[in-house]
Amino acid sequence: MKKVTSIKYLLWDIDGTLLNFELAEDKAIHSCFCDFKLGNCTNEMLEKSGLNEVFDDVFISEEIGFEKPSVDYYKKVFQRIGSNNSEEYLMIGDSLTSDMQGGNNVGIMTCWFNPREKKNDTNIRVDYEISDLKEIIGILLN
Repeated sequence: MKKVTSIKYLLWDIDGTLLNFELAEDKAIHSCFCDFKLGNCTNEMLEKSGLNEVFDDVFISEEIGFEKPSVDYYKKVFQRIGSNNSEEYLMIGDSLTSDMQGGNNVGIMTCWFNPREKKNDTNIRVDYEISDLKEIIGILLN
């Protein structure tokens, strides 16, 4: 398992309502995230959730011109952030085939948010698996 010591950018794709609740209700999560640049890799649904202000940048597939898990999608994200160093990123998402596969495609670490504790019956590599967003604190501060 890779170490997260060089992580600077957290790329998210988790249901906006859930994320809003977690960030608003848990000060430990919120303060932990202050040490990282937050990018939301999502579609237009984020704008409807009212969470735009939580993220440093939002990467909407329709605007970028590519969808996850496309390598081209991540190239555009990296270009906009200004870093191509794959060791600086952690992709946190709830989809194996989009979020985790996309992270695999570009060689960045992945964290699968799996609150229903589904079994990973695929060949998709997952570096970390969490069922509660609070678990991300231990990963990031490790």
